[in-house]
Amino acid sequence: MEERRTPIPLRRQLTLLIPLFVGWTAAVMLIFVVAALDPSARDNVLLHPALNGFPWYTGLLSNLAVVGWVVASTAGFLGGFVAWVGNRRAASRMQIMGAVVTLLAAFDQLFQFHRIILGADSFGGRALVLVTYIVLGSIWVIVNQKELARTRVIILGAAMSSLLMSATVDLLGSEIVTSRALFVDGTTFLSATAWAIWFVTTTMDISRSVVHSGVLPDPSDEADEPAPDADLEPAG
Repeated sequence: MEERRTPIPLRRQLTLLIPLFVGWTAAVMLIFVVAALDPSARDNVLLHPALNGFPWYTGLLSNLAVVGWVVASTAGFLGGFVAWVGNRRAASRMQIMGAVVTLLAAFDQLFQFHRIILGADSFGGRALVLVTYIVLGSIWVIVNQKELARTRVIILGAAMSSLLMSATVDLLGSEIVTSRALFVDGTTFLSATAWAIWFVTTTMDISRSVVHSGVLPDPSDEADEPAPDADLEPAG
């Protein structure tokens, strides 16, 4: 197969650097914030748990759940972009709304905002967390119910039910299970895994549909088409 890519002009490459400039600006600002911390706080920010005397597997299930949420949200934003390019506005809204909620879950899982801001160590704080998840999930489902029905709803149901179980046990604690932490982190990890699988497969389905509709070219089809010959002119 003939390679059809050509070198990107320098002016175009400079334009493509804008996202990198924005991202690095935010990253440098964060580095300066870290540098302004007192030495003990800075060490806590910079050092890996294993270097602070904790085993390397400290927080393993929680960290893997964060990876699952991030993969899910990334796939969701990508699917939303592809759907938007393919003029599938409803599918794009479904994917982007879901990606935003999932990204919120990723940050909450990573930084434990619900415990810091909502005081989730108390029954009232944990109840508020559960209600928040239910409200956000319900809004997403109600607004996008037609599009969600086109997806792999069994995987989506598994993701939502396991997350609901995690939040419920976190609320009621040892009244339901003996090892609350293991059950909560375990079901959260299962939920994040199912979310990632659902978003990735949904994005694949949307991309395949957009390509087959002819809105986006299929590279395999391009390879079968003969290249036009500019030197040939019609006779006569």
